[in-house]
Amino acid sequence: TWMVDPALELQPGGRIEGDVILKKDKNQDSEVDANFSLNHVSLRLPRARKRTEGITGALQFKGKTLQINVERSRTGSSIISADIFITDFSHPRFKAGFDCEFLDITDFTDQSGQTPVMSWIDWIRANSVIQFLNQSRGNISLKVAKGKTAYRTFSDFRSDFEGANGMLTVPKWQMNFADGTLRGTASLDLRPSTTRPLKIEFQGDQLNFDRIFVSDPNRVKLDGE
Repeated sequence: TWMVDPALELQPGGRIEGDVILKKDKNQDSEVDANFSLNHVSLRLPRARKRTEGITGALQFKGKTLQINVERSRTGSSIISADIFITDFSHPRFKAGFDCEFLDITDFTDQSGQTPVMSWIDWIRANSVIQFLNQSRGNISLKVAKGKTAYRTFSDFRSDFEGANGMLTVPKWQMNFADGTLRGTASLDLRPSTTRPLKIEFQGDQLNFDRIFVSDPNRVKLDGE
């Protein structure tokens, strides 16, 4: 259901080409085989603050399997490619890889005052992607060549997520940050009953503390050993 969310808005421009075959198996159950190519398609994902533009890639639906390949897309200033493979929607299993040439976290977060404050449980219940993850098992790979948050920059971020029924574990993540290296582990509990949604452990090597604690490192200088 998360892929046919009524809040999905297809924007004018771009081109979609493909074919669809409807058939029935030996048990008279309906099956759909479909292939689509996407050329500079723009859309606004459900509850997204910014629309995603210039989507180029392909989508294939065969029986109980969905495969999505996004060669390139832009959301705000973020440039992302992705490969997503999902099978057996009654008990979903997935494998996904996201490769970000540039990722601006603020492209995917709400600005202050734009939306009402939501509790963690309300956010989980309202987010169709989270609902899908709560019902599925799989792996996600994430790579970010260059990225930024509201106040910090980072680069060469790499992590692998292992998901099972709303629990995501990150055995290892690493990135270049504040002139050094930050690495660690993490776990995310996306279940509505959670009381501890995020646990993260990390350590840093050769970090520049001026860049960690001060939004403008030219305003305050830390001295000492």
